[in-house]
Amino acid sequence: DGSLVLTGVGTGVVLTSPCKKKLKYVLQLCFPTSNNTAEYEVLLHGFRIAVSLRIKRLVVTGDSLLIVSHVNKEWSCHDESMLAYIQEVVKLEVHFEGIEYTYVPRERNKEVDELAKAGSR
Repeated sequence: DGSLVLTGVGTGVVLTSPCKKKLKYVLQLCFPTSNNTAEYEVLLHGFRIAVSLRIKRLVVTGDSLLIVSHVNKEWSCHDESMLAYIQEVVKLEVHFEGIEYTYVPRERNKEVDELAKAGSR
Protein backbone atom coordinates (compact mmCIF):
# COMPACT_ATOMS: atom_id res chain seq x y z
CA ASP A 1 0.00 0.00 0.00
CA GLY A 2 1.12 3.61 -0.54
CA SER A 3 0.62 6.83 1.40
CA LEU A 4 1.43 10.17 -0.26
CA VAL A 5 2.76 13.21 1.60
CA LEU A 6 4.93 16.14 0.56
CA THR A 7 8.19 14.62 1.88
CA GLY A 8 7.86 11.32 0.04
CA VAL A 9 5.71 8.30 -0.43
CA GLY A 10 5.56 5.67 2.27
CA THR A 11 4.89 2.09 1.30
CA GLY A 12 4.39 -1.04 3.30
CA VAL A 13 4.74 -4.76 2.72
CA VAL A 14 3.55 -7.49 5.06
CA LEU A 15 4.66 -11.05 4.36
CA THR A 16 2.59 -13.58 6.30
CA SER A 17 3.67 -17.21 6.55
CA PRO A 18 1.19 -20.10 6.46
CA CYS A 19 1.53 -20.32 10.26
CA LYS A 20 0.61 -16.58 10.50
CA LYS A 21 4.09 -15.24 11.39
CA LYS A 22 4.55 -11.78 9.90
CA LEU A 23 7.46 -9.84 8.49
CA LYS A 24 6.68 -6.14 8.08
CA TYR A 25 8.61 -3.77 5.84
CA VAL A 26 8.35 0.00 5.54
CA LEU A 27 9.78 1.64 2.44
CA GLN A 28 9.97 5.28 1.45
CA LEU A 29 9.97 6.38 -2.18
CA CYS A 30 11.89 9.64 -2.45
CA PHE A 31 10.85 10.60 -5.96
CA PRO A 32 7.68 12.13 -7.41
CA THR A 33 5.10 9.41 -7.88
CA SER A 34 1.42 8.74 -8.38
CA ASN A 35 -0.65 6.33 -6.31
CA ASN A 36 -0.51 3.76 -9.11
CA THR A 37 3.27 4.05 -9.39
CA ALA A 38 3.61 3.66 -5.62
CA GLU A 39 1.40 0.56 -5.71
CA TYR A 40 3.56 -1.01 -8.44
CA GLU A 41 6.76 -0.06 -6.60
CA VAL A 42 5.58 -1.75 -3.43
CA LEU A 43 4.53 -4.86 -5.38
CA LEU A 44 8.00 -5.08 -6.94
CA HIS A 45 9.71 -4.54 -3.57
CA GLY A 46 7.55 -7.25 -2.04
CA PHE A 47 8.50 -9.63 -4.84
CA ARG A 48 12.21 -8.87 -4.37
CA ILE A 49 11.94 -9.49 -0.64
CA ALA A 50 10.11 -12.78 -1.26
CA VAL A 51 12.77 -13.87 -3.79
CA SER A 52 15.54 -13.08 -1.29
CA LEU A 53 13.74 -15.21 1.30
CA ARG A 54 13.35 -18.05 -1.23
CA ILE A 55 9.57 -17.95 -0.99
CA LYS A 56 8.03 -19.98 -3.82
CA ARG A 57 4.29 -19.40 -3.48
CA LEU A 58 2.51 -16.12 -2.87
CA VAL A 59 -0.97 -14.84 -2.31
CA VAL A 60 -0.70 -11.13 -3.08
CA THR A 61 -3.45 -8.92 -1.72
CA GLY A 62 -3.68 -5.32 -2.77
CA ASP A 63 -6.15 -2.48 -2.40
CA SER A 64 -5.60 -1.09 -5.90
CA LEU A 65 -8.22 -2.60 -8.17
CA LEU A 66 -6.31 -1.21 -11.16
CA ILE A 67 -3.04 -2.96 -10.27
CA VAL A 68 -4.69 -6.25 -9.32
CA SER A 69 -6.72 -6.20 -12.54
CA HIS A 70 -3.60 -5.44 -14.61
CA VAL A 71 -1.51 -8.28 -13.14
CA ASN A 72 -4.44 -10.70 -13.39
CA LYS A 73 -4.70 -9.70 -17.08
CA GLU A 74 -8.35 -8.76 -16.60
CA TRP A 75 -7.83 -5.16 -17.74
CA SER A 76 -5.59 -3.98 -20.54
CA CYS A 77 -3.06 -1.23 -19.97
CA HIS A 78 -2.26 1.56 -22.41
CA ASP A 79 -0.04 3.79 -20.27
CA GLU A 80 3.65 3.38 -21.14
CA SER A 81 4.93 3.83 -17.59
CA MET A 82 2.42 1.31 -16.25
CA LEU A 83 3.34 -1.12 -19.05
CA ALA A 84 6.97 -0.91 -17.90
CA TYR A 85 5.88 -1.87 -14.37
CA ILE A 86 3.82 -4.79 -15.69
CA GLN A 87 6.89 -6.01 -17.60
CA GLU A 88 8.94 -5.91 -14.38
CA VAL A 89 6.21 -7.87 -12.57
CA VAL A 90 6.33 -10.53 -15.30
CA LYS A 91 10.14 -10.77 -14.98
CA LEU A 92 9.90 -11.35 -11.24
CA GLU A 93 6.97 -13.79 -11.46
CA VAL A 94 9.29 -16.43 -12.94
CA HIS A 95 10.93 -16.82 -9.52
CA PHE A 96 7.74 -18.27 -8.07
CA GLU A 97 5.94 -21.58 -8.51
CA GLY A 98 2.56 -19.97 -7.91
CA ILE A 99 1.09 -16.51 -7.42
CA GLU A 100 -2.50 -15.54 -6.73
CA TYR A 101 -3.51 -11.88 -6.86
CA THR A 102 -6.57 -10.73 -4.94
CA TYR A 103 -8.15 -7.35 -4.41
CA VAL A 104 -9.10 -6.23 -0.91
CA PRO A 105 -10.86 -2.95 -0.15
CA ARG A 106 -8.66 -0.33 1.55
CA GLU A 107 -10.68 -0.53 4.76
CA ARG A 108 -9.67 -4.21 5.06
CA ASN A 109 -6.01 -3.41 4.40
CA LYS A 110 -5.35 -1.38 7.57
CA GLU A 111 -2.14 -3.15 8.63
CA VAL A 112 -0.33 -2.26 5.41
CA ASP A 113 -1.89 1.21 5.40
CA GLU A 114 -0.34 1.92 8.81
CA LEU A 115 3.10 0.89 7.51
CA ALA A 116 2.66 3.16 4.50
CA LYS A 117 1.81 6.08 6.77
CA ALA A 118 4.86 5.37 8.93
CA GLY A 119 7.05 5.45 5.82
CA SER A 120 5.69 8.80 4.70
CA ARG A 121 6.72 10.68 7.85
